[in-house]
Amino acid sequence: MNPATFQPTCVDRPGEKREAEKLYAELRAADGRALRRSGFPGERLTESMGRNVQRLMAGRANHELPRGELALWMRNLPHRTAKIPRIF
Repeated sequence: MNPATFQPTCVDRPGEKREAEKLYAELRAADGRALRRSGFPGERLTESMGRNVQRLMAGRANHELPRGELALWMRNLPHRTAKIPRIF
């Protein structure tokens, strides 16, 4: 199942509604919890991030370490998203 992406709205200081700059990915944990993680301004990047996080969560549930492309993706994460593996 692919993660859902959405762009939340917020109210700024003058009280006007506006869309957030970044998209969010909504994922499902193995226990059924909904997890929302801040992504990137682009939809394709956010979807890709969501798929990789789902792969990490599935590996964690099976007690497997990330290998290959997924391990490389984790090493190249920007500092602000480096906490992603700690969500499960």
